[in-house]
Amino acid sequence: MRTSSLALAGLVIAACLPAPGAARLDAQTPAIEVPGLSQPVEIRRDRWGINHIYAATEQDLFFAQGYTAAKDRLFQFEIWRRQATGTVAEILGRRELERDRGARLHLFRGDLDAELARYHPRGRAIVEAFVRGINAYIAETERSPSLLPLEFRLLGITPGRWTPAIVISRHQSLTANVTSEVSAVRAMKAIGPQALRDLQYFQGGEPVLPGVSIGHNEYGAWGLTIFGNDNEDLYVYETNPASANEYRYQGRWEAMRVIADAIGVKGGKPEAVELKYTRHGPVILEDRANHQAYALRAAWMEPGAAPYLASLRMNQARSWEEFRDACAYNRMPAENMVWVDRTGTIGWQAAGIQPLRRNWDGLLPVPGDGRYEWDGYLPITALPHEVNPPRGFVATANHYLFPNDYPWKEAMHFSWADPYRASRISEVLGSGRLFSVAEMARLQNDNLSIPARALAPLTRDVAVGNAATAAARDLLTTWDFALDKDSVPAGIYAMFQRRLLANVRDRIVPAAGRMAVGPGLISMKRVIDWMYAPDGRSGQDPTSARDGLIAQSLEEAVAELTKRFGTEMSSWKYGQERYHHALVRHPMSAAVNDETRARLDVGPAPRGGDGSTVSATGNGDNQTSGGSLKFIADTEDWDNSIGLNTPGQSGDPESPHYRDLFEMWSKGRYFPVEYSRSKVESVTESVTRLTPGPTTRGPH
Repeated sequence: MRTSSLALAGLVIAACLPAPGAARLDAQTPAIEVPGLSQPVEIRRDRWGINHIYAATEQDLFFAQGYTAAKDRLFQFEIWRRQATGTVAEILGRRELERDRGARLHLFRGDLDAELARYHPRGRAIVEAFVRGINAYIAETERSPSLLPLEFRLLGITPGRWTPAIVISRHQSLTANVTSEVSAVRAMKAIGPQALRDLQYFQGGEPVLPGVSIGHNEYGAWGLTIFGNDNEDLYVYETNPASANEYRYQGRWEAMRVIADAIGVKGGKPEAVELKYTRHGPVILEDRANHQAYALRAAWMEPGAAPYLASLRMNQARSWEEFRDACAYNRMPAENMVWVDRTGTIGWQAAGIQPLRRNWDGLLPVPGDGRYEWDGYLPITALPHEVNPPRGFVATANHYLFPNDYPWKEAMHFSWADPYRASRISEVLGSGRLFSVAEMARLQNDNLSIPARALAPLTRDVAVGNAATAAARDLLTTWDFALDKDSVPAGIYAMFQRRLLANVRDRIVPAAGRMAVGPGLISMKRVIDWMYAPDGRSGQDPTSARDGLIAQSLEEAVAELTKRFGTEMSSWKYGQERYHHALVRHPMSAAVNDETRARLDVGPAPRGGDGSTVSATGNGDNQTSGGSLKFIADTEDWDNSIGLNTPGQSGDPESPHYRDLFEMWSKGRYFPVEYSRSKVESVTESVTRLTPGPTTRGPH
């Protein structure tokens, strides 16, 4: 069987056409009349909470997707709407004023019709149908307030209506490039540019959006990982001492565009704000005392750059060529788009909007006086790609993927994930064996650590100062390098790795610069390189200094584990509530009592792996990122496809599907993702029938 492994976060919803005939509808299921439909729609929810939608028209399909998604995740929809429109302070008070101001600064203010047409030839009709579906369910809650999830009652609010402008909002597009530029400046000032480069490894589906970001149709399956690109720049301006709303550009004072606005505030009067823009973008900070202003130039403010909406074209691809053509419309976020189809074709296309910088690399803020300008954008299909490579597989894991002979050097950026997850995937898939769905499931949850395989053997011959550390060292030297949740050696290694990273930073970075150099600036690859080839910074005897650092780190790890769990090493298992675990905390968790918190939070559950394993469970005690959804598509038999998700398909704490998938996810256990009508019917838990209702006037 042919399989494609996609270990990614995204939206799982099966949308199938055409609608069934009347004879196939469950007679005992009452129909719900909703304005906005043209023909009846049937929605079958399976026992794992996935909605399978059957509609006769494209618009009815997206109407039903909006309706069911809002029904499952209404509070998430409301928070998204408020973040998109800059109205969070209306419910949470003055502390959200800056967030709201930022959202309004980055509102898309272009031609909405032209914008929607970029995502699909029928983009306006699709998005408007999706919005009508959302609002149809909101209208139901207005008639029956008991349908509102717990969070609305806790906050004393009701959901607002959606518009197409919310769907194309850029508020989720912030890519942190500017944050990285500021961090780099601070670190460079503290330790110098070369030391900063030495610390880093530099190389040249959202439920609230229409479409399917990760999934399959009749012809092929697709998925994504982060490609990453540098599509933001922070510009620094000299402002006019006589007029703060003017900045110097090419030797002249140029006026900012200013928009007056007012932000509603819970418990107070609306706050008047001025939204200012230079030719490069919104002004995010003004330093009046030093006559400076800072503005963000963001490629995601360009037309057609709303996140994930290019999936509307991808969903209808019937071949690699059509899929790649659809990728050309994916401006944000920058992703590795992968494809496999029933003919056996596999392909990968990096996709994202990438500015061309001719005279600088984008790593640091630059003056906004006209010397540093983008020279347009790279055509998306000019980004790296391949189809049917001789190796027989495509592996993407947020790592460096530019070929050595890539011609567009000015389009390359420099910060990537360390290569270890991709290396492990390639190691397994490159074995030459054929792989079943079950074997792909094991690979998606693989916990072998390549960094551990490099670092643990270095502890073998180091001299340590006590018996407990010697015992820990002996366990590491006979360990299989798998960060299994039930493994004691894994628990020892994980703490040793944490201490080693911290001690390398302290050894390499002067004390005065450590506040500016956080753990995220230190590459694991660099650390491993230093451990195997220590240089003069370690002293006149680099090898002995290296061994001393390893011994110190292991001793500190043992001391920390003893402090946490006692002297009995059998209690030092890696996966446990006080060590590596997954606890899904609700945003309101800290503001409610214990009883309500127990209804909102999900977990904890023990976890294996870390940020460098294929399982991607993070490097902290609590896993707060990684593969929340994993999907394996069997192109030979779509009904043999499987997936997992967490904590459940519903965002309503009172729904049986709020947390029902969490335990399966935490153990790497999958559920079937059925496709054929007969298979869907065999696992149907409930049926919802929507029929066209009388048209009502009002917002849609």
